[in-house]
Amino acid sequence: MMKKFSLSFVFLGCFAVLLFGLQCTADAFSLDENDRYQLGGYIENFTGLRLSKHTYAGGESADVGDFAAFRTTLFLDFSAQISSNVKFKSIGRGYYDNPYSLNSNSDPQIKDTEHQWPGPHPLTMKQDFDLREYYLVISPGDFQFRIGRQQIVWGETDALRMADIINPLDLSWDWSFPTWEDIRIPLQMIDMVYNVPGSAHNLKFEAVWNPADFRPTQIAPYGAIWDPVGLPGFLVDMLKDQQQHDLPTRSLKNGAGGGRIKGQIGNWALSVFGYYARVQDYVLKLDVGPNTINPGLPMHFYWPHVLNVGATFNVESIALKTIFRGECAYTFDQPFTTSAANNFNFADPAAFDYDEKDTFAFMLGFDRNTWIRFLNDNKTFYISGQWFQKFVLGSDVSGKLRTGFGDDGDNRSQTIFSLLINTEYMDGQIKPEVLAVHSVTEECGFFDFHVAWEPTYTLRFTVGVRDIWGNNNLTGIWGPVKDNDMGYLKMRWSF
Repeated sequence: MMKKFSLSFVFLGCFAVLLFGLQCTADAFSLDENDRYQLGGYIENFTGLRLSKHTYAGGESADVGDFAAFRTTLFLDFSAQISSNVKFKSIGRGYYDNPYSLNSNSDPQIKDTEHQWPGPHPLTMKQDFDLREYYLVISPGDFQFRIGRQQIVWGETDALRMADIINPLDLSWDWSFPTWEDIRIPLQMIDMVYNVPGSAHNLKFEAVWNPADFRPTQIAPYGAIWDPVGLPGFLVDMLKDQQQHDLPTRSLKNGAGGGRIKGQIGNWALSVFGYYARVQDYVLKLDVGPNTINPGLPMHFYWPHVLNVGATFNVESIALKTIFRGECAYTFDQPFTTSAANNFNFADPAAFDYDEKDTFAFMLGFDRNTWIRFLNDNKTFYISGQWFQKFVLGSDVSGKLRTGFGDDGDNRSQTIFSLLINTEYMDGQIKPEVLAVHSVTEECGFFDFHVAWEPTYTLRFTVGVRDIWGNNNLTGIWGPVKDNDMGYLKMRWSF
């Protein structure tokens, strides 16, 4: 009975926003007659129903047909042109996200005050408002400075990240499936770009400095849809307390920085980059000393520093009507948790530690607009494919290296393929898209098919289905969140 009432509420809400959106335009609101101050944004509801049963480590279950998502988002984008070369921009996002109260079975209930973890300043899972970005853009001559909380995007990849290493990710509310812009965690940084005047190769130099704003990857607490830990709730609570205790302080010694050079040689767009920072995903080390919060779980979390260097390219082949792109990245001293054969026996000080290894990764991809006349006689299909490969270098002399690669999580390489296809019908009003990503080494991945309908410039309805698979050892990127298949409806009104 409750589920029927909840579904009725969802559809009534969608209908109300539809009527409101049909009467509005897509332009941002101008707050003054000279258009110097503008406000835009959107309101979106994301509702998902489970297509597979999921059993939590504590024994609770989520059944087929349960709500997997019920998230309403208010997104605000404000800009102010202060002078001809000074601009201020801010982005705020508030949300209400509570699918758990709509289910009547044995789902673990997320408390109203439950946070993502580990922080600092973690957001509340159920509802919160985050002033995500706020920064000044100062453009004196050939320089541009962006100062404040922001996202800085490097790289050429889709679905996975390689050169896009500066901002950590918030995986707590829909794992890695939203656009990167929606789940990157903005940081307090200074970004300087120098456009070399008169350069025949469009040469640009970029320097980035994050003075002290260290933030790790954010994940969901026990009982949430995207809880990746796979441990009972009481153990997760102990881990959360210890991890919060071990977080590096926000100080200059924990800052980060790097640079990038971009240019054009013929029709080749090239860049090289380097970035020094703490890793965003923790490693573990046994500690039976007095500094652990819970003696029953004697461990510490670490986020060591690493140096990433790499390059990207993007080139169009006129003959093949295809854009080819690629990235490579070499990471010095990437940390990996190690475990001995006793499998984390806390009585043995050598049970687990972490070791540092260099890694090398690359991506090769293509983008092509292709006619498939029998499916669409008016619009091409956009087809994009990618091959990701990563290697852990050096010998393993410290125990079993927990790379997360392979069936058991201890392989020294990882191979992933992705394929994206989309097109448009009815003058761009109907937009079907399919994205499939598969990791060969862990046999995990996902398939997402959705169709968007845009009846006006302001309204967008999306109906889709998502399938996630992985092995029983929960390895790889999507293995920890397998059995979270869903059908979903998204409705967005933009202004």
